[in-house]
Amino acid sequence: MSNVEKTRNFEWLVCRTWRYIELVKPKETFLLIFAALATGVIAAQGTPPLDTFIWVTIAVTMGVSGTITLTNYLDRDIDRQMQRTQDRPIPSNKVKPKNALYFATTLVLVSLAIGLYLHPLAFFFGATGVLTSIILRKKSISHILGGYSSVAPLLFAWVALAELNLKILLISILVFVWVPVHVWSVMVAYKHDYREAGVTMFPVNQDGDLPFKLFILFSILLFITSIILYLESTFGTLYLTTATILGLAMIIGSTNLYLNREEKNAWLLYKVSSFPYLGIIFLTMMLEYWI
Repeated sequence: MSNVEKTRNFEWLVCRTWRYIELVKPKETFLLIFAALATGVIAAQGTPPLDTFIWVTIAVTMGVSGTITLTNYLDRDIDRQMQRTQDRPIPSNKVKPKNALYFATTLVLVSLAIGLYLHPLAFFFGATGVLTSIILRKKSISHILGGYSSVAPLLFAWVALAELNLKILLISILVFVWVPVHVWSVMVAYKHDYREAGVTMFPVNQDGDLPFKLFILFSILLFITSIILYLESTFGTLYLTTATILGLAMIIGSTNLYLNREEKNAWLLYKVSSFPYLGIIFLTMMLEYWI
């Protein structure tokens, strides 16, 4: 094989690999994987056993990636109609739907197999998380009850490393309450795009005050939950200060959106709720054990 052919084959492999990386929506996947692995560190009070943590990392990464790929497969017709999503690998025909389905199924099954090896409850939380993301997909209630699918990886990591307790319950509630604000804000930012694609679920189907009032309500609940977590755990001043600043930022962002209902303000709330909020608050919880 000539050097030119080797270069072409390498470029083809890189291009092919990148398409599958795009398929799992790496930015969204990374945030959820990070939160789950941080939860594992918290469960082990800062020093998880290396061998178990490696298995948890592999399982969570594959499980989250597989579940997101599976929802991308199921949403392929809607994504094809939306300007924001039509360049994703499946609707743009970069990856064939059946290949995406095989890829997603393999990732999920391997993740569940590892979960069964680690702990029966890890398997249970992994399996129910996948099922919830499928069953409640594109339902009006999906981003409330469906928030469990975002909590499931955290529970998976926790039970693999520690017993269930009040701390993981409060951490789960924190993420559960966070999901509607995070997802609804991007849907409000692209409301017309969703409607053009025929999506009629909440909040796309609302033109009144309700979605904007709920943003404030859930942001307040998020702040309260984060403070209760401080009161009922061993977290110190670093966590309390961070949770207070981030919680107030979410409330201010939601209030700003209520007063100024422009798409850019909804997009800003979405961005603030991502790594600035969820990522930093989980990073701070880990740092409480390390500094």
